[in-house]
Parts: sequence; C-alpha cells; structure tokens
Amino acid sequence: MIKMLMMVGLGSFAGGILRFLLSRFVQVNSASSFPWGTAAVNLLGCFILGALYGLFDRNLPHTETRLFLTAGLCGGFTTFSTLMNESFLLLKEGNFSAFFLYTLISFAGGLLAIGLGYLAAQHGNPGATHVQPRCVTGELLKWKMDSQPNHAPSL
Repeated sequence: MIKMLMMVGLGSFAGGILRFLLSRFVQVNSASSFPWGTAAVNLLGCFILGALYGLFDRNLPHTETRLFLTAGLCGGFTTFSTLMNESFLLLKEGNFSAFFLYTLISFAGGLLAIGLGYLAAQHGNPGATHVQPRCVTGELLKWKMDSQPNHAPSL
C-alpha cells in the first residue's frame, strides 16, 4: 500500500508542476484575461487520460505504473480529466441515467459547494470588506516569477 501511495504522490507532484508550467505558458502568451491556460490543461488532461485508458484496454500495465500515470500524473495535472473519463465510461456502458445524475451532481453540486464555501468564509469574518471574486489561477499565471525575487502573488 505504501508503494502505491508513493507512486500516486510522485505522479501528483509531477502533474502539479506540469499543470503550473503549461497553464502559465499558455496564459502569458494569450494576452487575454480568459483562463486559456486552465482550459488548455483541462483539455490536454482529458486527451492524455483517454489515451492512457485506450492503451490500458489493449495492455494493462503494472498497478503502480497505472496509478502513477492516472491517479498521480493526470490527477495532479487536472481532476477535470477524471470527471470526464468517468462520464465517458458511464456513456460507453449505456448507463445514461447515472451519467446525467453524475454530471448534474458534479457541475451543479460543485458550483453550489463553491458558493456555500464562499458564503461560509464571508460569514465567518463579518468585518471583512467585500472583494470582487476573480480567477485565482489567472492571477497566479500573470505573476512574473522573475520580476521581483521576494515578491509573492496576491491571492
């Protein structure tokens, strides 16, 4: 079990770094406030996870290798790819009711959970001034790492 956890952890570490680098590269070069970097990561992550599972249908690699690539690397790169793969598998199996329920819970439930978390945080600090919500990923990616060595991005 420890070996499997290590493989997932190492893959997540690599995937998270790749996500940051690709998102930043795309966003900085897009000259737009639209989160193109995040969109690129999500779409590429879906493609990679789909390709991996397509290969796994032909030849199942060792458990640790599969965990490193899927739960680790792709999971660290983007969890959106996992959502899309699970949705695809439900459609592939013809389980349309579960597909619609899963996508409804994931999208509407996720949006509701974000809103409730935001409201709970605001309620927990009643004296706080209102700040306009913004895309945190976009703000992080606009930050120039080499602009000031001791300057951190504002969230």
